[in-house]
Amino acid sequence: MKQFVLAFSLALGFATAALAQETVSLVKPRDLREEIEAMPQIVAPKTPATMKINRALKARDREVLARQRACTKQARELGRPSAAGIGRWSWVKMRGPEFLTIESGNSSLCATPYEARWLDSMTYDLRTGDVVDWTQLMPGLTVVSYEEYRAPPQVKGRALHARFMKAYRLLRDEDPECIEAIDRPDEAEFVLVPDPKDGGLRVQPSFLPHVIQACEDSVTLDAADMRTLGVAPRLVDAIQAARKAGAFDAEAP
Repeated sequence: MKQFVLAFSLALGFATAALAQETVSLVKPRDLREEIEAMPQIVAPKTPATMKINRALKARDREVLARQRACTKQARELGRPSAAGIGRWSWVKMRGPEFLTIESGNSSLCATPYEARWLDSMTYDLRTGDVVDWTQLMPGLTVVSYEEYRAPPQVKGRALHARFMKAYRLLRDEDPECIEAIDRPDEAEFVLVPDPKDGGLRVQPSFLPHVIQACEDSVTLDAADMRTLGVAPRLVDAIQAARKAGAFDAEAP
């Protein structure tokens, strides 16, 4: 019996790894509420990993609805319920092989006098169904924050920051204030986004205060940059394969 269970587990593991090397199709359910899109779902999930991802995406839907209720309550207590609201729109940045990345644009007007807007991105491992552990895919990184179902892992690392600044200085060569704000290797935090459409791994700053968020330009690392930083070949190869296969939302930002 033990031999049978072991053989079955091995067979399931091999099948999951093989299916992870394929692209996946997704469908977007109807909106949860006005201005709040539902997270997409993997069509006909075939493995425990893809089923787990679908459950996680449903959990993200429940989380945003909970935030909407909290937002309405805050605004009502402040006497401005008509102005309150949460917004969320999502698109698929990569749908295999190996990884699924979904990015969301968000807005919030609750207890503050101004509307906050931001991007977040979750990348899932199609072999395990888990949110990726970036420390296992790029050496020298530390995860500094992560809120399950709500906020993506934010990472920091000196080598990543140095490579980012090399490109960022070219983007902002006439903007010393932004360069000074970003050039803080011990404080800089980033969200990493596999982005086959853009040709690599996007590095998005995520640590600046609201008043200077306009400085948060992203930089995309190409395959050569990723290899220089020691990024796992599995991720480098997957991004290149996804770009070749067009495995992303063509109309995504």
